[in-house]
Amino acid sequence: KYMHLTGTIKEIPVTMNLFKQAGEDPILDRYYGTYYYNQYMEPIEVSGEVADSTGLIRLREALTEEDVFNGFVGNFDSLGVFRGEWREGYRHFSLPFELSESYLPGTVQLDFFDGNYVFAGDTTSENESELMVHLSTLWPQNDYPFLENELIKLLYGGAASSGVSGPKDLFEQLKTGYLEEYKRTTQELTQDSVPVGNFSYDMEMFCVWNEDSMLVLGNRYYRYEGGAHGVYGVEYANLDLKARHVLALSDVFLEGFENQLSRALESALRRKYDLRPQMDIREIVDVDKIPVTSNFYVTGGGIGFYYPPYELGAYALGDFEFFLRFEDIEELLKP
Repeated sequence: KYMHLTGTIKEIPVTMNLFKQAGEDPILDRYYGTYYYNQYMEPIEVSGEVADSTGLIRLREALTEEDVFNGFVGNFDSLGVFRGEWREGYRHFSLPFELSESYLPGTVQLDFFDGNYVFAGDTTSENESELMVHLSTLWPQNDYPFLENELIKLLYGGAASSGVSGPKDLFEQLKTGYLEEYKRTTQELTQDSVPVGNFSYDMEMFCVWNEDSMLVLGNRYYRYEGGAHGVYGVEYANLDLKARHVLALSDVFLEGFENQLSRALESALRRKYDLRPQMDIREIVDVDKIPVTSNFYVTGGGIGFYYPPYELGAYALGDFEFFLRFEDIEELLKP
């Protein structure tokens, strides 16, 4: 289930785009998504699960230390209102929160679909393995060809697929493609006497922004096909539903923006990692200059830029994300 929630933390207005993945039992339900303070509109990732038999949900904010809990602890009541405490684990205080579903004009109502699939490999071989696939997607509740096509492209990594009649058919096509790739790869590895392990493909769609006829989605992916580690990252899509158009950087920025935007991204890196002016950014990344990426997301308050592993350095450095407020790059923006 997908929920667009609005409400307050104490008296501070917030908005949350929350997803519920139903388990075999309610206590196995999983929740994830993003929320933002309406004053700043910078998304904060949250994820969690049902903590006990009362239905208590703990949503932890991303990027907090393992032994510190920042986030939401509460329940959905019989009317669908999510209320409880927002807890700040570093300074040890809590504030009441209350959120309820809200779909104002310009906010699109969406259904959420997900599925888990396991395919056994050749059990007669010494290289016994299996393929694990997890897929999820949003889908408009009403007929919406433009949005449906862009959702398909997001799951297919930018390529369109013809003949998809709905999310179930989409999942079937993706499963078939992954299974064929798995069989082909494991056969090649076996012929070369290379040990074959389990393969995994995971796609998790989430929502960053759903207001004012703008829908901003992310597709979090993970692929493991053997080797030292898997490949992961996020692909974003910024959909102008009124114009039926996918935003590109050229729709947002004035011509010749690249150098100034690169400097703004470096400033964001220095703030995020507390890097003093005299220090080289190579203390954090393996590049001399932060390149401008086309993998970005837009909110009402600014623009986020996402870099998967290897784009700014070695795999061990992980991924990077920088959020620039509109007020800090105002001179670069189109009117």
